[in-house]
This record gives sequence, structure tokens and C-alpha cells, in this order.
Amino acid sequence: DGTCEINRKGMERLAAWSKLAPIAIYGYLDYRYMESPGCYFHSDADFYRTVHRKGVRFVSDEWDTTHLASPLLLNLRARLLWDVNTKVDDFIDGFTRLVYGPAASAVKDFFLDLERAVEQAPSKHVSFNDLGKFTPEVLKRAHLHLDQAEQVAGAEESLLARLARLRISLKYTEVCKLSERVEKEPELYVDVGRLKTEVDS
Repeated sequence: DGTCEINRKGMERLAAWSKLAPIAIYGYLDYRYMESPGCYFHSDADFYRTVHRKGVRFVSDEWDTTHLASPLLLNLRARLLWDVNTKVDDFIDGFTRLVYGPAASAVKDFFLDLERAVEQAPSKHVSFNDLGKFTPEVLKRAHLHLDQAEQVAGAEESLLARLARLRISLKYTEVCKLSERVEKEPELYVDVGRLKTEVDS
């Protein structure tokens, strides 16, 4: 993002360092909500391609999410590290088809709708720790996508389990959002407790 001063200075440093030697970068973990879904597919691809053009040849990273909460994101990151020119939309199509079978279309909508929520977040430069992107409307649509996915999944237990795990990431996010409000709105403790029990179980 060329409008971000931090990003601009970082790119300038990378350009200068790359004249001296191949660059290695390390991604520090600074994320409080590990089980919230990470939905930065196209922006991650843009990031890896940009730093590669700037001379980065080695990447070490602290993950900001888990494989269970963000299966598409972390598999895409692995592929981008293998081939920085991977076509993101083709990868998403293939991944959802292979992992979610008959529910692929609905799950793809689930992931892409959450990515749009990041792009349309109230914050100018939305961070991983900014739960504002998960508005009530966004979470409602995400649950509806998973409802549709379950309807076409049939009785395939392994597929239903994968869909259920995606839903847990949404409920975890709802717990985190409500937990930030309970000090001023103690009546929300009941909802937090109910959702936390569902997530923990």
C-alpha cells in the first residue's frame, strides 16, 4: 500500500539492502486472535510478489492463525513460497474443490466474502488485530454460506467436520468481540458463556 508510510519506508529499505545481498525476512507474530479466520488471500500474494521483486529470497514466519481456523490462507501461503507467481483465483478454485467437494462453491463464497470484509473494513489500514472487519452483517453472511455448504454436504462426516471447524472460527470471533464489550455491558456475559461453551466443546 503506497499510501502507508510504514510500508513505503520498508520497501525503500528492502531496495537498498538488495543491492548488498539476497534478503531474508522474518514475520513477527503480533496477533491476539489466533482462531479467527485469516482472509488475506490476494493481499498476501501481492506482498510475497512485491518483496520477491525487491530481492527477498528467504522467508521465516510466525503464523498469525492456525491451519484449522484458516486452511485456505496457510495452504496458499505455502504455495506462494514455492511459486510466487501462483494464480490466487485458480488456487482457491482448486483448493475448495479438493477439500470441500460438493460444498466447494458455498465455501469459496465464505472465504471470499470474508476477504471483502477486510477490504471494506472501517479502518484505513486494517490490521490482523482489528476485529471491526467482522461486523454483525459479515458474520451473519458467513454463517449463511456455511449453512448452504452443509445442505449440499450430505452425510459425509469428514466434510461436515471440516465445515463445522470453519464455523467454530466464526464463533470464536464472536466470543472475542463480545468479550471486549462485557465490562460496559455485563448482560452479554450470558451470550459469551454460551458461545465459549460451543467453541470449547
